[in-house]
Amino acid sequence: MNEELELQLCSTQTEMIVLGTFFKDSLVSFSYTSVIKNDDFFDKGCAFFYQFFQDYILNCSDTFTAAKANMFAASSEVRLQGYKKFGGFKFIEGVMSVAVEQYELGKFVDKLKKYSLLRSLNKTYDVTKVLSHPKFEQLTADDCANIVRGGLDTICSRVITGLDEPIDAVANASSIMDEYFKTPAQGYNCAWDFITKYCSGILPGDTYGIGALSNSGKGRSLIYLCTHLALVENVKCAFFANEMQTDKMLRCIHVSVLNSPAIQKLFGHEISITEERFKHGLYLNSNKEIIYRNPEKETVEQFIKRLQNESEEYRNVKDAMKWLEERKDMILFKNVAANYSDENITRLVRQTVRVNKTQCWFYDTLKHSSNSDMSSWSDFVKTTTLLTELNVSLNVAAIMSFQMADAANALKIEDVNSTSVATAKHIFHLFSNMVMMLHLKSNQYDDYEIVNHDKPLVGWTDEVASTPLDKKKKYVLCNLIKNRNGGKDMFALEADLDRNVWQQVPGTLRAVNKHKRNQQD
Repeated sequence: MNEELELQLCSTQTEMIVLGTFFKDSLVSFSYTSVIKNDDFFDKGCAFFYQFFQDYILNCSDTFTAAKANMFAASSEVRLQGYKKFGGFKFIEGVMSVAVEQYELGKFVDKLKKYSLLRSLNKTYDVTKVLSHPKFEQLTADDCANIVRGGLDTICSRVITGLDEPIDAVANASSIMDEYFKTPAQGYNCAWDFITKYCSGILPGDTYGIGALSNSGKGRSLIYLCTHLALVENVKCAFFANEMQTDKMLRCIHVSVLNSPAIQKLFGHEISITEERFKHGLYLNSNKEIIYRNPEKETVEQFIKRLQNESEEYRNVKDAMKWLEERKDMILFKNVAANYSDENITRLVRQTVRVNKTQCWFYDTLKHSSNSDMSSWSDFVKTTTLLTELNVSLNVAAIMSFQMADAANALKIEDVNSTSVATAKHIFHLFSNMVMMLHLKSNQYDDYEIVNHDKPLVGWTDEVASTPLDKKKKYVLCNLIKNRNGGKDMFALEADLDRNVWQQVPGTLRAVNKHKRNQQD
């Protein structure tokens, strides 16, 4: 790399600002520990002190004083040599003097990553074209990556022209027909049978939208689908959430795993434990009574030992958790509440697919950039378009929740359609499949029945067997309003939010004819 280009591919000022902000407010750094690497710093002094900073806050303190820094540097001969070489605490004071406020830091981190990306690319690609871009200063790291991708696509298209010619749509039709017996067009099996049967399962390249009202369990339903897909179907999954906190998310996953009938068959225990009992460590003895700890007479360790002896439920849950631990990297989770911009979400999806080999990713809840007004439907459509097109290019499946308009609460499930999508009904055309969900109200149980098409016809009529809904159970009704792979219909889920189990009732849901109800009355 010649000296002139070397200077163009770094920004020492940016590196000092990022580093100085970390030293000034170390708590800010925890949001970027998985983002920034030592190699992102080109200046050797900045690179040394970034590593010094990481070691210091992990092993010494989260505040910096000359005495503490000097003492920590002296604890290692190698560290002390570098500390003296690059200026010691005077260097730290210098970078702290150019620190910025937390809300400003993001743009400098992106600039740091931009130059780091270009230096890496320059090893195999001529980045001078990117550097000469008329708006280079305004380009983000993702913008630079897209410019390179676009250039490569242009080169590839020119070189392999002719390989992508249109095909004869009617040629070899009979052979293609027989090929379906060898490789059926079927995706991954879903916990909800209607997705498996009606939509041909969870297909790579497709995007599935699940709509529900605010605070009605959108994220929890996605967790149920995710755990089934990862642990029953062995599909590597990633879950991005911008509304659910990390600890609640993990607890919900654990509870869903414990109570899912399909997963229970794998770890070998039938368990029924609510999230509330699981969270507070309340386990039952053989008489179905809760075993309580006496904090004045026994330690936590002693109480756990007593549970191990007295509670079969505790032993079963412990076995299940150990079984779950063995399924490493099957479910990756990232809380993106701090930044769910288009750039960040697309980067995370690409990263999990390329690095972690993710086959299906979940997103709760679909929103556009946190930096723009949520009432702007055009931004919402832009985000949805970007993510669905990304899915096709990566050839992975995605399941996203989205919020329905509050007005949908007054509707019946059969009347819910794309106009019930909050902010932008226009995304209806972007999803491969779209399911709308509503909790069944107590006064609507008599309005619906379950039709079982597998049962024989009733008498001499063409009417299939049907059963009323059980008023002792809680239901979530689903309307499959969009399906590129087949038909549409309505379905019912038995929903237990306390145990996070969302099981489909076999058959389809049908609204009972008013005339028929009057006759029965």
